[in-house]
Amino acid sequence: MADVLTYVLHYEGKLNKNSLGAVSEGAARASEVGGECHALVLGGDDLSDELCQSIGAYGATKVFRAKGAEGLAQPIIDAMAKVIGEHGHSYALFGGGLLGFEIGALGAEHLGGAVGADRLAQLVR
Repeated sequence: MADVLTYVLHYEGKLNKNSLGAVSEGAARASEVGGECHALVLGGDDLSDELCQSIGAYGATKVFRAKGAEGLAQPIIDAMAKVIGEHGHSYALFGGGLLGFEIGALGAEHLGGAVGADRLAQLVR
């Protein structure tokens, strides 16, 4: 499957602009390889349906929600590994500044991939 999974960072009820850029970029890259762009959002009970649904406007056809500490790399990596393992994404794309770089590096190591300067990780299986 040539689908792309993106991680979307949010804070105080607002989505991170870099993350939304990653979703748009993920949708463009997925289209090129015949797949779809999906998004992953972590949070607690305060994570609203409306916030998650709004990600679709940026090109995500599916949004996965996971409970976990927002803004910490390891819970994000764990959630991404679970989603990728269950749904077979071929690529992962990370936005969100320094956290995106950390997730990209750790994710590539943990999930078996490589990270380029644009933080697109092709997963190797």
